[in-house]
Amino acid sequence: MKNEKTINTDAEALRRRAEERLAEQRPHGTIPVPPREADARRLVHELEVHRVELEIQNEELRAARSQTEAALERYTELYEFAPAGYAVLAENGTIRELNLSGARFLGQERAKLVGRRFDSFVSDGDRAAYDSFFVRTLESKGDSPETCEVALTGPGGQFLVHLNGWTSPSFEPIVKLTGIAHLSGGGIESKFGDDLIFRHG
Repeated sequence: MKNEKTINTDAEALRRRAEERLAEQRPHGTIPVPPREADARRLVHELEVHRVELEIQNEELRAARSQTEAALERYTELYEFAPAGYAVLAENGTIRELNLSGARFLGQERAKLVGRRFDSFVSDGDRAAYDSFFVRTLESKGDSPETCEVALTGPGGQFLVHLNGWTSPSFEPIVKLTGIAHLSGGGIESKFGDDLIFRHG
């Protein structure tokens, strides 16, 4: 939050810029005016300065909005097309949204995954470990990440993944899933290193 000194400095800088722009807009040279008109001229000047201040602020707001929209577009592209999988889960563990990589990892279209519980993909033998991890992650204060390894089962087979969970600065629990191996017949068929990140919100 800005303190009073900073706010005053910003206001002074804005007025100075407005005065400079107003001087550029006026014809060169000044016309002497009678003393009785001085107050009226000063009032008109103040109104003109205020108008220019509003113009400057409006220009800065438009520029900031453009920058924000561009940053949001870049973030959306990074999120949507990232090689890592991202998903937002509700507190009860259901999938609220996920990106393309997350849907590919779970082996189904996103429309069919939204609303399903994420733990339904966890193997029965690892369900208790995942539930404990999920609760710890939701309750964590972000001091250190929670960890766990589970096997996920989907149409593409069974995969062993390593989980890291922590709480973001905005108190949003985040879980990162790192693929370890593709399991087959109780053993490791192949290893891989793609990262899959799921966020619980």
